[in-house]
Amino acid sequence: MTRDQFFRNITSLGVLPTLQLLAGQNPDAELQMKRLENLSKDLKLGLVTLADAAITRNRIAMAILSLLEDDKVNENEEADTHVKLSEILRDHLRIAESDESFSKEQARANFDAISLNREKYYQELPEPDMSPVPKSELATIAGIREMIASGELEQALVHSLTLTQGSDLYKSTTILSERYKQLFLAKKRQLISYEEAASEQHRIAEALIHLLRSFEEASDRNENSFWGSIKKWFNLL
Repeated sequence: MTRDQFFRNITSLGVLPTLQLLAGQNPDAELQMKRLENLSKDLKLGLVTLADAAITRNRIAMAILSLLEDDKVNENEEADTHVKLSEILRDHLRIAESDESFSKEQARANFDAISLNREKYYQELPEPDMSPVPKSELATIAGIREMIASGELEQALVHSLTLTQGSDLYKSTTILSERYKQLFLAKKRQLISYEEAASEQHRIAEALIHLLRSFEEASDRNENSFWGSIKKWFNLL
């Protein structure tokens, strides 16, 4: 999907339907779509300030633009396109431009209230169980991708642990699972900021998406090698 097609689709279809179309061409768009949905949810729960939401929104816009086909734009056009998409996402999140301009006193009061919301929210979260799921309950790779896109990263990781058992990628999966567990503990003990936690969770999700892609490619190579051996054996008969 080119940038022109992307913005035309947004005008006629809306933001989320357009991202769903893009996800059909590039699975990485699912993650950006879920990031946008999670940001909307966090705003409603009072877990993020408008200023922080603006930063996250700009990052999502930049990530989405990187998934589109190159229209050979110059740097000025690139910046204008980024601003345009960021403003579209702001409207999608129902944030008024004027609301992002708080006074320092208002921003500080807002920050204190949000800090209390976050503390209560994290304390109520159960500790993650990173035990691999039984093979009989293992989801497909498409199902695991759907878990990631839906924000169910913990479930995606435990399914991936079972999926990659016995492969060269199992160690990488266990490292990602441990990173996720350490992230949870750091959030619960308030050792890192909300923004740092969100960035780390995004990095883990992206790494898992690439790991699943590598697993698929390795599986395809092994299957082709198997059928190649069968064909060679029949040719010898």
